This record gives sequence, structure tokens and C-alpha cells, in this order.
Amino acid sequence: MALSSFLALCTLRAGVDPHSARQTLSALYAKGPSPFAASDRTHFARLQVIDEVRMHKPRALDHPVLVFSADVDGDVESYLLEVLGASAATFAEVLHLCADAPDDATAPGFAPRATAFLLAHELTVGLPYVNSPGATAVGIRRAVLRRRQLAEFAVTHQAKSPAERRKDFLELFANARGRTPERALGPKEAP
Repeated sequence: MALSSFLALCTLRAGVDPHSARQTLSALYAKGPSPFAASDRTHFARLQVIDEVRMHKPRALDHPVLVFSADVDGDVESYLLEVLGASAATFAEVLHLCADAPDDATAPGFAPRATAFLLAHELTVGLPYVNSPGATAVGIRRAVLRRRQLAEFAVTHQAKSPAERRKDFLELFANARGRTPERALGPKEAP
């Protein structure tokens, strides 16, 4: 599955203080899981408010913006429909910060209208960052979990004999992705 990068810059509504907008975004995470967790296709996603740029010194922007960026499996439009539909109330609160954005999660067609709004404010991503080429978000999460399990195994089995470690390792990891015990360990080293 192809990885897509998305970046939208949406001007804040008149009268919305950038500091208050940042507090609104921060409060989202205090309420529960990230709204981006609604999709297993999310590699990375971020919401932030920018009201100044720094070159040699800070310069205030005339019109502060909300930045929505994401790296996702598959196409961006279906991804946006998925997360905006699953987390409509949360994204309505976010989009309420933006000028001319749909912000009523209970209105019919909220997710398609919010998706169209974000796509209308999309900028081209010139150089996407891909940490794991070809890997899906689900595959990466599985690999991270497996690595944590292996690290925990190493810590908890330090005092065991090699035979006990091998036996326990095979019980825990041999069936991962249908591997036989021999393939889970790889070739035995020569004595």
C-alpha cells in the first residue's frame, strides 16, 4: 500500500487568539486518545497553530494558521473521510478555529464537507519523510510490539539457562507469522 503525505494550512477565524487555539488542541489529548487513532492507516499526524516564522528573528504572521499534517496508508481523501467521520465531534472543535470551515459535527454530511474543506487548503508536500519504506502503519505497530516483547523476554530470561531460554523463546515467538521453531531462531551456530 502506498504512503501518502498530506499538509493543509487553514487560516484561523478572525478573533481566534493563537494561544487559545493551541490550548484547544492541547485539551483534545486530555479528553482521550488522539482523534487520529480512529484509523489504523495513520503513520503520523499532527495539528498545530503557527502564528510566527523565525528566520533570523521571530516575525508574526498577519494571519495565523492551523496546520494539519499526516502521513497515511492509501489515498488521503478516504483517510480524511475515515478520521473525520469517526471523530466528528473532535474535528468539529478543531475546524471551528478555522475561517469558513464546517464545524457542526451533527450536520448531515459533516465528514465529506470537512474533507472537501481540508483538501481545498492542501499544499503539495515536496519532500515526504518515510522512515520505513513499504511498511504499513499496522505492520510498523506490530513490529514495535514484537520488539518490546523481545526486549521484555531478554530482561526476564537473563538468569535462565540457554536451554530454558530456547524453550521459552520458541513457545513465545515460534508461531509469529506462521514460523516454525527453526525459522524463528534462524540457523544454529556451529559449535
